[in-house]
Amino acid sequence: MSNAKFYILLTLILGFGSYTVYKLNQQPKVGVVDFQELVMNYDGMQDAMVDFENKAIVWEKEVDSLQTLLAGMAQDLELNSYDKETTVLKENNLIMMNQYVMKREHDISQLAQEEDNKLTSAVIIQVTEFIEEYANDNGFDIIYGRNEGNYVLHKSDEFDITRDLLTKLNENYQDV
Repeated sequence: MSNAKFYILLTLILGFGSYTVYKLNQQPKVGVVDFQELVMNYDGMQDAMVDFENKAIVWEKEVDSLQTLLAGMAQDLELNSYDKETTVLKENNLIMMNQYVMKREHDISQLAQEEDNKLTSAVIIQVTEFIEEYANDNGFDIIYGRNEGNYVLHKSDEFDITRDLLTKLNENYQDV
């Protein structure tokens, strides 16, 4: 083998070996995020909560109106004397109205739960998509989520990227 080929081969072997050692010794970039804090302090979640509260006020007013109407019907029966046929008719109307009010309260409760789930899911999707973008833009190999379950049992503060991520998330905020 000629000296030139030998040196080329030696250079390739050393280069590949050096690169392999470099890659084996390279540590992944790791971050930890308090997911609950991130979501709850995200401007998009704050707006979703205001939106939900506004809807809840409307639903509560509807239920209050129905209960006021029901109470008025009951009071009318108590305070006034009607003939037997009218009394039976009014009592039946009161029973039907009471059933309607109870059903409507149940329906509104279900509607509120569905709306809460829908708004929360939309926010969580936005946050998780942004975390992916943030990780790619900032060279993170792993971002652990920390929340009430505390799956990360220990971390040094240098790994906690919650504040930075929250700042950038809110800067990037788009309405849900």
